[in-house]
Amino acid sequence: ARKLLAVAPRRFSLRDRLHPPLRLAAWRGVKRQSPIPLDRALLDGREAMLARLAECRAKTLALVDENANRDLRRWRWKHPFFGALSYYEWFRVMGYHDLRHSKQIREIVDSFRK
Repeated sequence: ARKLLAVAPRRFSLRDRLHPPLRLAAWRGVKRQSPIPLDRALLDGREAMLARLAECRAKTLALVDENANRDLRRWRWKHPFFGALSYYEWFRVMGYHDLRHSKQIREIVDSFRK
């Protein structure tokens, strides 16, 4: 996002800008497997991974703060399912995607209670 915001926004056709409701990113009606197998070499210890997550979160919040006074609706980049999403729509999709993972975790926990 930082690289895209540093240049003029790309133009996308109306067809590319139209997309299904973003809340579909949280829907668990169709369960999917990742198309990319897990590479265990990329995993690290719990503390190291939590530190990387905290660093990424801090960078994201800094980016949001740096651009708080800009209208970023014209900056778009493609999502494989939803099409060309604006800067703001990407954050909404991330929230819905996180909600989907929360539902997955609840399903796993509930499966142990049976």
